[in-house]
Amino acid sequence: MGYQLVRDAIAHRPTWHISDRAYAVLLRMAFSALDPEHASEDHPARHYFGGWWPLAMTLGYLPGDEWDDDLLRDQPLPPAAHRAVARALNELTDAQLIKHVGSPNRGRRANYELTY
Repeated sequence: MGYQLVRDAIAHRPTWHISDRAYAVLLRMAFSALDPEHASEDHPARHYFGGWWPLAMTLGYLPGDEWDDDLLRDQPLPPAAHRAVARALNELTDAQLIKHVGSPNRGRRANYELTY
C-alpha cells in the first residue's frame, strides 16, 4: 500500500490546481500503488494498475449488487462512468501528476505511474 504516496498527495494538495474528483482518483491510485520500499520487479513502485472500476467507484459509480473483481475485470464501464474516469485521468495527466506507461490489452490492465 502506498501510505507514503497518500501522505505526499495530502501534503501537496494545496499546490495542485485539480478538481476534487481528479484528486479523489489520485488518492485511490496512490493508496493502491506501492511505496518504494515495498516494490518488486513484478510490481514497481509508484505504479497503479488496478483498473478503472475502482476509480469509477471512487467517483460514485457502483457496479451493482454484487462485487466480484474477476467478474468486473471483463465488464465494460457504463458510458457515464467511463467518461468521468477518463476526464479525471486526463486532468491528472495534464497536471503532470500521473503518466500513462502501459496500454491495456487482453488480460492486462492499463498502467499509470504516479509522478508527483
